[in-house]
Amino acid sequence: MAGDRSNIPRRAIERGVIGRFDALDPTDGGNNQRYSLTGEWNLRGKNSLTAFMAYGIYSKLNLYSNFSFFLDDNEATNPVGCMGLGGLSAGSRVDPVLFNACGDQFGQPDDRWTTGFKGSHTLFHKIGVFDSETTLGIQMRNDNIRNALTRTHAQKTVDITRRDAIWVTSISPYFENKTNWSSWLRTSLGLRFDGFRFEVSNSNLNQNNGIRYDGLLSPKLGIVMGPWLNTELYLNGGFGFHSNDARGINTQLDPANGNAVRRADPLARTYSAETGIRSTWVDGLQSTLAVWWMDLDRNWFLSVMQVPRLPVVPAGVMDWNSPIIIIPCTG
Repeated sequence: MAGDRSNIPRRAIERGVIGRFDALDPTDGGNNQRYSLTGEWNLRGKNSLTAFMAYGIYSKLNLYSNFSFFLDDNEATNPVGCMGLGGLSAGSRVDPVLFNACGDQFGQPDDRWTTGFKGSHTLFHKIGVFDSETTLGIQMRNDNIRNALTRTHAQKTVDITRRDAIWVTSISPYFENKTNWSSWLRTSLGLRFDGFRFEVSNSNLNQNNGIRYDGLLSPKLGIVMGPWLNTELYLNGGFGFHSNDARGINTQLDPANGNAVRRADPLARTYSAETGIRSTWVDGLQSTLAVWWMDLDRNWFLSVMQVPRLPVVPAGVMDWNSPIIIIPCTG
């Protein structure tokens, strides 16, 4: 992983103190690695399809950043380590060696295992005289995570702001039916339950350890009409959710100052709808014009200072997509 260059002062570049791709703290950066293994098995019967998939992922990240340079760790708060800061003139470049014992660099180590399983059985049948297919399935996922937020100098830990072991497990059974009611009308109906277990343990603050459970039932409906002149209309709508960070869900004390904070809700309900037109009326051109809308009940994000509640703002947008298919001439 390359060094972090996302936050550098423009004036330092304009004065020639550093280059555009340089950093005031040359020890910023990090490393990461990721390994995965997936297996699938499928069985097709005369009127059915059974599918299974299992996967495992291991990833490790060490990221070091310094966005505020010497705002908190400086000659006043760290007189020994930051002794070289005194007497610097405006526009002077800080000696890179100084970052070995001074500065606001922080680390975000993250070590996690993710395992999961998906299984489904689809039956092809008829509802009266109409062709239909019905699927019953289940999805399971487990995340075991060890991460932290640390204070560092030159990628060496000098203090720990927060450290946790996190275990998140979900299980999601679902049902889906797709039916062709006529040559111009087909529907898709689904129902899914998502159940979660959020556990935080081995936190550097015992009050932030805990286990919480939550679950939501989410229906969905899709209707497609057409095609007429190689054009079809569609309408989709349903419920969904957003899962919040397990640490914010269980946090009761701010790790930065020890103040009491309000715990986040585990799951936030979402409502969404989409309608649009899909057309291949022009040869070689596939066009989609869609309008969608989404509303989120509530959303939280984890901060070392607080766990705030964000305002509810419904979102909507119009989207037009027209990829062109070019067929080369031969002969």
